[in-house]
Amino acid sequence: TQEIRFLSADKPEAGLSILRPREHGIEYYATHHDDSFFIITNENAPNFKLMKAPVSASGRENWQEVIPHDANVMIEHVDAFENAIVLHERKNGLKQLRVSKPDGLSDVRYVPFPDPTYEVYVEANPEYSTDLLRIRYSSLITPPSTVDFHMDTGEWELKKEETPNGYDKTQYITEYTHASAPDGKQVPLSIIHKKGLKKDGQNPALLYGYGAYGASSDASFNANLLSLLDRGFIYAIGHVRGGSELGRAWYD
Repeated sequence: TQEIRFLSADKPEAGLSILRPREHGIEYYATHHDDSFFIITNENAPNFKLMKAPVSASGRENWQEVIPHDANVMIEHVDAFENAIVLHERKNGLKQLRVSKPDGLSDVRYVPFPDPTYEVYVEANPEYSTDLLRIRYSSLITPPSTVDFHMDTGEWELKKEETPNGYDKTQYITEYTHASAPDGKQVPLSIIHKKGLKKDGQNPALLYGYGAYGASSDASFNANLLSLLDRGFIYAIGHVRGGSELGRAWYD
């Protein structure tokens, strides 16, 4: 259950206003854009939906739906820029970043990622009037990378990659697949192994899984695995229930 209060930075003495009074079980998060708030809420929307309300009249009766609830896509956060809004989504177990014009509906593009499974998060972006979205990206084979995504053109501009000494990513393969749970549910699996590995069922493997509190286990780079991989191990992350990889229902 959440409640957000706000004030104008130009008039701090005016005191705090309540965006929407708390209501049991209702979660919402707001981001300011010009004279409006973009709001994601779980009201009748377990995976959250995107709403919009004027700053001058932010009561629930003035909220207007921008993007409806989707049982297959979870909205985790929204960032607002002068010429764009960015939705942090989760679909098919993977994070994705949806960029659009401030109306939320036009010129929609998704940030493309080079690997089949990965971790990405949006860095601090304090500049409101910019077309650059700075992100932090890695995968089981790609070291931590700082990237500027050009929201207007779709260009991916690599600023820095923190490659360990002597590491050659071309010597490894990462895959995204699924395993069947006893009840038939398809559980996503992120996998890495050395190139040329014979898949005969005889390889040693290290399987990691964590499922609690809705915390997702994304496939980030871990240099500590290289010694195992070079000795023929397969490493896998089981994106088990209890996390939020497949939406709120995956947690529940």
